[in-house]
Amino acid sequence: MYVVESLESELLNLVEHKIIIIEIKFVTKRFELIKQSIGRSYFTLIMQDIVSFFDSNKGDEKHVSSFGVHRTWFEGFALFIQDTKETKAPSLDHLTCTLALWLGSMEFDLYAYSMHEHQNDMYAKIFLTHRELHSEALYIITMIARGEYTIAVSHLNKMFSASLTLEQYISTLQINYTKNKSANFFNYIEYKSKYEDELYYFTSIVFSDTTIKVVKEFLYKNGYEIEGTLKNIIIKTNFDGIVFVNEHTVSLLLKEKKNNDGMEVMEFINNHIYKKMAAMAAKYDIKVKILGVKIDDIYRISKSVVPILHLLKVHKQEESVGLLNSSDINTIYGKVVENDKIKAEINRAFKENLFEIFFQPIVKSAAKSKNLFVEALIRLPYNGEFLEGENFIKLIEEQNRMNELDVYVLKNLHKHIAKLSEVAKTVAVNIYPTSFEYQEVMDEIVKVSKALKKAGIEFIVEITEQMLLLSKTNILMLAKEHGINFAIDDFGSGYSSFTQLIELAEMGVIKIIKIDGTIVKGSEENPTKYNILKTLADMTISLNIKPLIFEFVENEKLYNKLKNLKGDILYQGYYFDKALPIDELVTKYKI
Repeated sequence: MYVVESLESELLNLVEHKIIIIEIKFVTKRFELIKQSIGRSYFTLIMQDIVSFFDSNKGDEKHVSSFGVHRTWFEGFALFIQDTKETKAPSLDHLTCTLALWLGSMEFDLYAYSMHEHQNDMYAKIFLTHRELHSEALYIITMIARGEYTIAVSHLNKMFSASLTLEQYISTLQINYTKNKSANFFNYIEYKSKYEDELYYFTSIVFSDTTIKVVKEFLYKNGYEIEGTLKNIIIKTNFDGIVFVNEHTVSLLLKEKKNNDGMEVMEFINNHIYKKMAAMAAKYDIKVKILGVKIDDIYRISKSVVPILHLLKVHKQEESVGLLNSSDINTIYGKVVENDKIKAEINRAFKENLFEIFFQPIVKSAAKSKNLFVEALIRLPYNGEFLEGENFIKLIEEQNRMNELDVYVLKNLHKHIAKLSEVAKTVAVNIYPTSFEYQEVMDEIVKVSKALKKAGIEFIVEITEQMLLLSKTNILMLAKEHGINFAIDDFGSGYSSFTQLIELAEMGVIKIIKIDGTIVKGSEENPTKYNILKTLADMTISLNIKPLIFEFVENEKLYNKLKNLKGDILYQGYYFDKALPIDELVTKYKI
C-alpha cells in the first residue's frame, strides 16, 4: 500500500507540473480503485490465514481458556469478511461473545482471584481491551460494507493489537495462578464457600494394586491432557467449573446448573467425568474412584472447608462414584479437629524439646545380633503415647518446618551415641529433600557423622529418589569431603534418574537401596509385585549396591517369600520389631 501511495504521489506531481497531460480526478479515481483492490486482496489473505491457523490448532487444548475462547468469533468474522453476502456476521456485542461468557465463568474468576490486590485492575484492563477489540471489528465491517477497504486495513492492525494485548493479559492471569496453583485453587474454594450456593467439590482417588510410582507417572504424563479434556467436557455440557490436577489426584469444583436440561451434578460426574477418567487410567491398570461433597454441607459444620477437602483422599468408599453425607463429613471434621490438636502438640514439642527418637532394627534374619543396623525415627508424645511419623509428618510439611525437624533429630542423636555403640554398627537417618538447602542441616549432618564414626558406628543418610535430581551437588560434596554414605529410601515411589543412580553407585556414594513398602506389602500374594522386587534385586546385584532393604515386612509368609530372592538383603518391619526407645533397644538386643 505504501508503494502504491508513493507512486500516486509521484504521478500527481508529474500531472501538476504538466509533464504528463491527464486529469487529476482520473488519476486519483484509478489509484483509489487500485488501493481498494489491494485492500480487498489483503483482507482475503489475512482471513484465510486466520481460518488456517485455527484449523491447524483444533487439537490444542492448552488455549481452551485464553486465545482459543475467541476462536469461534474469529472464525465467524473471517468467513463473513470473505463472503459478506452469504455468511451471517458474528455477534459484535462484546457482552455476549464466547470470550464474554468465559469472563463470567468460575475459571476466569479463579484466575482473577489469584491476582489478589490487583484483581480489579486486571479485570478492568481485560474488559476494556475486549471492548476495544469488538469496536475495531465493528468499524472494519462498517468500512467494508461501504467499500472502504483502505480504511478497514488500517483498523485491522488495531484489532489484532487489541487481540494480542488481551491474550497477554489473560496469559498473565494464568501464569500468576500456576505459580502457586494448589494454594490458589483451595484458597479460592474457601473464598467461594462464604457466599456461593450449590458448589460441589470432587476428587478422584486412585485405588489399585499398582504402586504410587505408577499413579504419579500416569498423572505426570497425562496431567495436561486430563485437564484439557475435562475442561472441554465441562464446556460442552454447559456446566460451570474448574479443574485442578497435581501429582496425586484430579480435583474439580463445579457449580450446579440453573438451566432445566435435566442433567444434575452427580449424573454429570457418573456419565462423563468418571467414564473418561476410568478409560484413561485403565491403560495404566489403575482403578479410579471419585468422591464428592457439597460445599454447603461442609460449611454448615465448619466455616473452614479446605481442611476437610484435603482429607477426602483418605476417606474409604466402596462405590466408584460417591457423595459424602453429613455423617461422613462429621467423621472427617473430627479428624480435622484432631489434626489441629496434633499441630498444637507439634508446636509445643519444637518449643520444649519434646520429640523422641526411636530406633527400628533392620535385620538379616530373626536371630539376634549385636551388630544392628537401625533407622532413627521421630516420635511425638501425644495423649500419653507416642505418635508415629505417618500421623504428624504431613502436618509439619504443611508448616514448612521439615528442616527444623531434621536439625532436631541430628542434634538429639548425639545423646544416644554411647548406648547405640553397645548394640548398633550402622545408624540411618532420613533427611527431607528440601532440608539440604539449609546450611544448618548440612553442618549437623557432618557433626553427627564424625561423632558416630568416633564411636565405631557407620552413618547413613537416607534420601528420596527426587534428591538424585534436585541436590546431586550436595550429595557429592558430603560424600567426597566428609565420607558420608547414602541410601535411596522408598525406591520405586518417585522419578529416579537411573543414569544418575548408576553414576553415584559406581562412585560408591549410594551404598543402599530401600524398596518402597507399598511394593513389598502384599507381594507374597501378588505375582506382579513380586516380579518387580525380583527385578530390583537383580539390578542392585549388577550395580553392586548392598544391602537391599525391604520395608513393611509384616508377616512370616511374606518373609519366607522374600527369602527366595538373590542378593544381600535386609528386612525392616513389624514381623521382626517395631521402633523402640533407646533403652528398650539396648535391653532387648545387647548380647
